Formats: sequence, structure tokens, C-alpha cells
Amino acid sequence: PVRDGEVEFTAFRPRGMPTFYRFSVDGDVRDMLSRIDEAPLSLISPTGLTPNAFSGEAMFRIEIERPNRRDPPRSSYQYRGSGAFKNLKVEELYGAVTIEGADGNINLTTEGMTVNGAGVLSDAPIKIEWRQRFAPGPERTRLKVSGEATSALADIFGFGTRQFLQGGIGFVAEAIGNFSALRTLNVSADLTNSSIRLEPVAWRKPAGEQARSDFQVDFIDNGVRIHNIRLSGEGVNVSGELSLDNDGRLQTASFPRLQLDSVADLSVAAERRAGAGLQMSVSGPYLNIGPALASMTGNADASAQTPADLSTIDWGDGVRATTRIDRLELRNDVSYQDFIVEFLRNKESTQQFSVSALDARGEPLSARLEYDIAEAEVEQSLVARTANVGERLSGVFGLTSIDRGQGVLVIGGLAADAPLTGELQARDMIVVGAPMLARIFAAGSFDGLSNLLNGEGIELAQAFAEFQYEDGVLLLDDVRVAGPSVGLSAEGQLRVDEGGLINLRGAIAPLYQVNSLLGRTPVIGDLLINREGEGVVAVSYRVTGPASSPTVSVNPLSALTPGAFRRIFESDRDIRSELPRDVSKTSGPTQGEAPFVTSSANEDTNPEADGSARDAIANAGESVNKRNNEPNEGDVPTPRLAPHRTP
Repeated sequence: PVRDGEVEFTAFRPRGMPTFYRFSVDGDVRDMLSRIDEAPLSLISPTGLTPNAFSGEAMFRIEIERPNRRDPPRSSYQYRGSGAFKNLKVEELYGAVTIEGADGNINLTTEGMTVNGAGVLSDAPIKIEWRQRFAPGPERTRLKVSGEATSALADIFGFGTRQFLQGGIGFVAEAIGNFSALRTLNVSADLTNSSIRLEPVAWRKPAGEQARSDFQVDFIDNGVRIHNIRLSGEGVNVSGELSLDNDGRLQTASFPRLQLDSVADLSVAAERRAGAGLQMSVSGPYLNIGPALASMTGNADASAQTPADLSTIDWGDGVRATTRIDRLELRNDVSYQDFIVEFLRNKESTQQFSVSALDARGEPLSARLEYDIAEAEVEQSLVARTANVGERLSGVFGLTSIDRGQGVLVIGGLAADAPLTGELQARDMIVVGAPMLARIFAAGSFDGLSNLLNGEGIELAQAFAEFQYEDGVLLLDDVRVAGPSVGLSAEGQLRVDEGGLINLRGAIAPLYQVNSLLGRTPVIGDLLINREGEGVVAVSYRVTGPASSPTVSVNPLSALTPGAFRRIFESDRDIRSELPRDVSKTSGPTQGEAPFVTSSANEDTNPEADGSARDAIANAGESVNKRNNEPNEGDVPTPRLAPHRTP
């Protein structure tokens, strides 16, 4: 209702002298704003808001001054007023942002209005200072919001922070421009009372430790520029800037300092060039990816383990990225020097990928994408070489039971619609304290092997494995390892998710070097040896159940049986169909499937034939010692796969 109204005529002559209309009004704020948004006043619409966005109670004392004329122009009106509001709610103040439970006051003049109040934004108590000019211009709005933000407040703006941030963040945000089209946004945040946990890199900032962040956002015609980015505190120092286009694609980035104690000391730069795609570079003296590797290869969900489908990414005009790290830390204190990664991809496919590094002894590690062109079809495979298999397994997968060894890993089936296929060859390894192998030895009463395993270790002169990976399941199709004291074969499946199931079977032959002599005799050897990697006397075993507590079973009677008949003591069930997955494959390809990797030893039983995996490993020479990935004479040769073909 309107009350305490009065009209003051200062003079009737001359005409045009000012007349004052004064009144008080209280009630629903929506109704009040609707009235003052009508012509000739129209005070609310120019802000980009509507009266319907407001609810709550208000009380105002308003004075309107106008010339004592008939139909004076709107520009001749003058306004003054003040008031208070209570339990005010403003819906969609900016985007999806809604303020509730606000109390405060308003001062109104002809030139603009000032609003000061306190309310709740999501679950965060805030203070608001809003200055609005009514006259046209580039900076009609100044909105300052301060308070203590929480994860719920970040959710409103589309930033999911619950997984890494706990506690309140004191902040001040000031926006300048027009209410419906801001020009700049300045944000300062005090992170002292918050706890930040970046689990993938094992970095934490405890609550109470001082830290702060600042940045400025410029809303420009073709996108957004975020600059003056600073994050500083105990053990952290980040500064830089970046820009995005209107579709949210990165255009430029420059972070000359990106430092996290025990995690990274890097600089990052990126620029999108017309017709050339995004050019990126990462360089610096230090990067620790050990915690990230532990997260990816440890307790991650199976779906997270599935390689990303690169075809679903919008590559624009392509990406060229170069990474050069002086020292790269992996798991278990494994580190590499001079770590270099080169990556090049156009719109359709990856054109180049290579990795090179030196271990602590100066021995090389390398991986690169290789191509095989035949009949207008291009096959891609990733070939990785290392002069220390044990160190690499320890650094990447956390597996500490393998020591030394040279090896080559080839991964094919890199097409988006194909399962990954692979082949591994290695030699001169030492196995120490492998828990699962120890259980197999114990179940088979191989006390000598158990003592050796838990002591100086078991020497493996050669190893070979074929595998396939799809939908979180690793299928081992042909695994053979052999050394002076033991030979072993295996096949089966492993799920790579948390608590993943195991289903493996095979045979183990003690005193392999002596045990296998008779097996090399033509015809007789074929009868006595069941699979390559076994001996004349070999015990069948089976491992099933969750990886944390598998069941190990051994059939001792199989040791008395010639190899050709040993499968009688093995399960006649298809172990590939026993894990909970829809994929059930035989050892060979079916129509429409990518073929399994086929060992050359299976293709040609002549030990003199070229490509024999057994002979290739046995005759392997010195380790790779060139950074250009070219093998030396006598190195472990690169296996040849039959990967999925893509046009």
C-alpha cells in the first residue's frame, strides 16, 4: 500500500517550476518493481532483469521531481529514494545463480541506484554491493559479491570441486560491465581455511596453511581471456593466462611457472594456429607421475582402464605436442632422465608418437608408433623397448618381483573399433618373491624353487607372451617363460578393475634346462611336450578367483603324464568364458573379429626358421643403446603382429 503521500508545488509561475511527489510504500517487492518499471520510469528492464525475478518484502520512501508542465519529457524527471528489503529472493540473477534470504537497503537517484545487503548464495553466506547506472554506457553495472564459498556454490557455476576441496574459501568477486553482458570479472580467493587434495598427483594442502588465488576474466567478442592467474602458498606457485573461444576451445595458454612441491616444476605453452591446429609444449626440470600411475594401474575402475576412443575427440585442425622433462619420477623411486615425448595428430588419425628417455644407468627407454603399409591399408603399432624390464614394471605398474631384463613390447589393434592386441618378448630376467608364483610352487611341493624364489631369485632366460585387451579384460593367449631351473606356460584372463578376477591355467616344469632336453627330440618331443615352455615332467596348475585372494590348485598326477595327454588333467572348460563379461572368444579369429596375435613359433615349428620367437629370444644380444630407437645387431627383435587393419 501507498501511504504518507504528499505533493509540493514550489511555484505556479513561471510555468515549469519543479513539483515534488513524495510517498511511502511497503509490501511485496515484485509489485513495487513492476510499478517503477512502467513508463515513463522504466527503471528495472534496462538492467536485464524483470520484476518477476524478485520476491520478498520491501519498504521505500520515494520522491519524484518533475516540471510543472503538461507531458514533460522523461529526461526532465528526477528521482530520489531509499528503502529496505527483507527476505528478498532474486532468481537467475546471473545464469542459474539465485540469491535467497537477503536483507539490505537501497538508495535510488536519477543517475542510478545502490544496493547493499547480505543473503545466501546456494549454502554460502554472502555480502552484495550493487551499483547500477541508468544512463547508457559501457560500464553501467558494478557488482561486488564477497563471502565464503563451498563446494555447493562451485556446483552452481559448473565447477565440480567436492572430490578435491573441503572447507570454506573466502572470496571477493567484482564484475564490471552491463548486467546482461559483463566485460570483466576479478576474483580473489583466500584458501587458508580449505583443505585441497589432488589425489592423482598425491598433493595436499591442509586446512590452516596459507594459500591464495587471484585471476581476472575479460569477456571479449570472440571468447574469454583469463589472465593474471596466480596461485601461491606453501609448496605451490602457479602463474599464467589462457584464452578460450566462444565454443570453449582453448586458443592460447601460457603458464611460465607451474610448481607443486614433490609433483611438478614445469612451464606450459599452447597456441591454436589457423590451418595448423593446436601447438603445445611442456618443459621443465621435474615431473612426478608415480601417484598418477598408481591410481590408473591400481584401484581404478575397469571402465577407466579402457583406452580412450580418440575418434570421439574434436581435434579441430590437429594437435602437435612436445614434452621435455629433465627428470621424470615414476613409482618405487624409479626415475628417468631426458624424458621426451613427441605427438602429432591431424583431424583423422595420429601421425606421430614417440617416447625416449635414459634410466639411472644411462640405458635407453623408447617407444614409438610404427606403420606397415600393404595393399593400400595402413597398420599402426606401438613398439616399446627397454634395457631394464624389471625397472619399468616397477615404475609403471608397481610390480617389484621382476629384476633386470631386456624386452620389446608391441601393441597393435590401435583402431578405435578394435581390441588391443600385443606381443611381449624379454630375456635375462630375475624373479624374486612373486607371491602368486610362490603359491603355485608351494601347492606343487617344489620346495627348492620356493627357497630360490624367496632367496636370490629365479633366473628366466627368455619370456614370451601374446595378449588381447578389451572392455577391461586382459586375455593371455600364449605365455611362455623359461630358465635353467624352471619353465612355465599360461593362458587365461585377468580383469583389471578393483579386485579383478583371475582365471589362468598352465603347466610348470622344474629343472627346465635338463627337463626339456628330451622334449627337443623330433617326434618324441612332440609327444612328450604339451606346449612350448613346458618340459617332459610338468605339473598342471590353475589360478582362479579375485586377485587379492586367488585359489591356486595343482594336479600332481599330471607330472607323470606325457605332454600330449596332460590336458586330461586340465579343465576342459573354456576358461575365456568364465569371467563376467559378454566377450567369449576362441583362440582364433571369427568372422568380423580382429585376429589374435599369432606367434611365429606356432606358424613354423622348424627351430631354424626365421621369426621363431624362441630362437629370437635365445639369440638376443646386447640392449638397445641408441636414442633413435634403431636396434643393434643381436637386440631383442621387434615381434611382428597381425593387428586390426584400418583403411
